[in-house]
Amino acid sequence: DPERLLALTTYGVLSTFDHGGRWDWICSESVGYDADLEDPVGVVMADGSIAVGVFDGLSVSASDACDWSYQGGELQNRNFVDVVREADPSAAVALSSNGVGVSEFAVNLWESSDNAQTWAKLPTSGLPVDFLAVTLGLPLSDSKRLYLSGRDGTGDMDVEGVLYRSDDRGQNWSRFPVPFSVPGTNDQLLPYIAGVDPIDPDSLYVAVIGSKPDGTTYFGLQHSGDAG
Repeated sequence: DPERLLALTTYGVLSTFDHGGRWDWICSESVGYDADLEDPVGVVMADGSIAVGVFDGLSVSASDACDWSYQGGELQNRNFVDVVREADPSAAVALSSNGVGVSEFAVNLWESSDNAQTWAKLPTSGLPVDFLAVTLGLPLSDSKRLYLSGRDGTGDMDVEGVLYRSDDRGQNWSRFPVPFSVPGTNDQLLPYIAGVDPIDPDSLYVAVIGSKPDGTTYFGLQHSGDAG
């Protein structure tokens, strides 16, 4: 539905059914996130259902957005950092990334083909345990291609911003360092996938956003035309 738009904010969710003519506000408490601490991510599915990723799980509501509930089973109590819709508007992939130890993370991908009602795990065993994932990218023209961005390594300044790419829906992963204009990377300077070309799956944009060691803010946008 091209008239349906969703805006995720730190003070709640804004929803419109008439391309922005009128907006409804959905408070963050009903969705299930702390507006003072979280920047939620989410998508609108083909039937109008909404899936929103937050610290405590994946929160899903029907099109009226009146009743929200966390997905159960293996999706419970996971930090969902990104949710992206696929070329089929009833399908989506969600990314969870949880700390499980010192410089160790559990990164998982979940796919749904029924408007976010049920979810199944995709393979991520090829990713290193020290990889902290922050964003997900899906080319609309290639359902097998997956991109993840984040950082890996240990120590405050020994980590590196990276892009991981799978060409077989998560079975295998290739690692690509993300070049920076600022030397060194830590948890305050991370690469985020800004967009993947809907026609060319090898073309994507990565934004580097965060604070430099001197306390100033840094933003850089980089493009890759060869899949990383």
